[in-house]
Amino acid sequence: MPGPPIFRRWVLIVVIIVCILTLLNYFTDLGQWRDVIEDEALEFQDRHRSGKAPSRDAFRKWRVVKTHFPLRQMYIIPNAPANPIPRIQADFSTRYEPPTERAARERKLAEVKEAFEHSWKGYKTYAWMHDEVKPISGKPHNPFGGWGATLVDSLDTLWLMGMEKEFKEAITALRQIDFTTCAVDSLNVFETTIRYLGGLLGAYDLTGGHYGVLLEKAIELGEMLYHAFDTENRMPVTRWNWREAEKGEKPQQAHDTTLVAEIGSLTLEFTRLSQLTQDPKYFDAIHRISELFASEQDKTHIPGLWAMTVDAASGNFHRETYFTLGGMADSLYEYLPKQWLLLGGRITLYQDMYVKALERVKDYLVFQPLVPPLSFYNASSQTSNPNDIGGASLNIQDPLLLGSVDKKDAKTISLKPEGQHLTCFAAGMVALGARGLSYSQQQQVTETDMAFAERLIEGCAWSYRATPTGIGPEIFMAHPCRKGRDALTDGATVDFEGEKGNCTWDRAKWIKAMRVEQADMDWQKLLQGDDPAKEAEFLSTNHIREGFTKVVDARYILRPEAIESIFVLWRITGDPKYREMAWDMFSKIQKLTRTRIAYASLADVTVEPPVGKNGKLEPELIDSMESFWSAETLKYFYLIFAEPELLSLDEYVLNTEAHPFRWRKAADVPKM
Repeated sequence: MPGPPIFRRWVLIVVIIVCILTLLNYFTDLGQWRDVIEDEALEFQDRHRSGKAPSRDAFRKWRVVKTHFPLRQMYIIPNAPANPIPRIQADFSTRYEPPTERAARERKLAEVKEAFEHSWKGYKTYAWMHDEVKPISGKPHNPFGGWGATLVDSLDTLWLMGMEKEFKEAITALRQIDFTTCAVDSLNVFETTIRYLGGLLGAYDLTGGHYGVLLEKAIELGEMLYHAFDTENRMPVTRWNWREAEKGEKPQQAHDTTLVAEIGSLTLEFTRLSQLTQDPKYFDAIHRISELFASEQDKTHIPGLWAMTVDAASGNFHRETYFTLGGMADSLYEYLPKQWLLLGGRITLYQDMYVKALERVKDYLVFQPLVPPLSFYNASSQTSNPNDIGGASLNIQDPLLLGSVDKKDAKTISLKPEGQHLTCFAAGMVALGARGLSYSQQQQVTETDMAFAERLIEGCAWSYRATPTGIGPEIFMAHPCRKGRDALTDGATVDFEGEKGNCTWDRAKWIKAMRVEQADMDWQKLLQGDDPAKEAEFLSTNHIREGFTKVVDARYILRPEAIESIFVLWRITGDPKYREMAWDMFSKIQKLTRTRIAYASLADVTVEPPVGKNGKLEPELIDSMESFWSAETLKYFYLIFAEPELLSLDEYVLNTEAHPFRWRKAADVPKM
């Protein structure tokens, strides 16, 4: 028998309310993703026409994880009109390219593409869906979570090289990757961000948003990574135990010793994710870090620079004393001018930090190495060997390198004259900053910084040209004949110790410096006294060539930093010498690192490879090919010989893994 009328009415009302609340919850949640748009104002459904819409379940997996430190307010990206930013690239439109030069350039372009095709085939054949392929043994290798690092890292390279079939195969494979879980317990947030999140967003931007799965997977991964920021002070746990975080049982804390590159190089990727999704939380996460870097910049032992490590747990970014632009710090500085560009100049914080840091780099980190004239190496490399790997007679003058500095107390600053392949990025950074900021600084500053950038890349080119293989080592030492402002001004200004140097080649001075550098080695006895025969024996035995005082790490691991800066300087200046440098480097790398499967790292660039029975060079190789070989190194080589409109720096900013994020439309680029 039915209940009384009033009871039935209340039941009906409750049912209706529950239905309304359920529908509101559904449409509210859905609306967060339906409203995702790009700067070009394309609607979400249109941009996903070649792929299925994002899975709300995938997004929700990490969204429902308990947050221990919820935010009350968020930083948002300013929506004011972009500040005027000048043209970055040289004007190539009026340049005439004779048919013979065009044909030669296109042959080089095809050779670079073939190198990528060879690498991709090896990866697909032997390690498909794994992070990397070992280029000698053919074994798969998974150092980055097992999400297919080479696959994701190479997506935009496939597109740029017109490999549409391979690109679509990779997109199909990408759908199978679950970015809500991982094969490793401790996740490197920095490497995951630059390779995976950067790779997904870069390919999405480059393809005009036509492959929705790219943004879907970027959001999926972004949701996971965002939980690394769930700490009391919102500083991320950079080496993150994501399994514990997923449980949500106890709060996290950032590490008290954190590499500045790892905490300071997430800005571009998280900002672009916020721009594309219109969800401010990603930008908020990284801008809080940037605000802390800015507030601490003048408190460090060298005001303007940040030490290599910081205490992210307490927020003390000024305690340590070791400063460098090399490994573990590099991309922190690289991202400052790039973030300013990506935000359309709307937040001057990034420009201000960059300008201040660059001035201190000029004061303390730069030095000119004591090296012989380049003709010395050209003459010593001439041989009748048909496999000769000696390079072109490049015109390198007054090269500059970036060392490291330790400031133990207020009066003592100690320069470590160490050159790193990693610091070769700085030439491109300085050139991009000089051109990008030219509207807001005096012309003399722009010209001085461009000259600084050109001398920095000459330093990297020298490190290549000075070895018997024609390839630069990972880490080396050199004697600083001039330091700081003295090096920059060729003696017109004293260095930070109040001194001026002399960089005229002096073999005796170099030998003396090498004795000091090599003092801890057992074979120091070979350098005792002034016996030329013993000196020659020492140099031959230890594979040291004039200019180097010590080669700390003689490997070449297929790194991109030198060719990265050469690419940037080529696009900004249009000087053909940079294409010559690029081809000289590519020819050596191609000849010495190719295997039957892909390309391998070179064990020792200071040893001239022996000639095998087949008449070919047989260098010692290492069974390793990191994903940056296809993501960065080959991409930069390709872009140097491609038409300059392909991936214009006036429209795209590249992250530290060479993934392009659109920051300006072609129609908005100022005319020359």
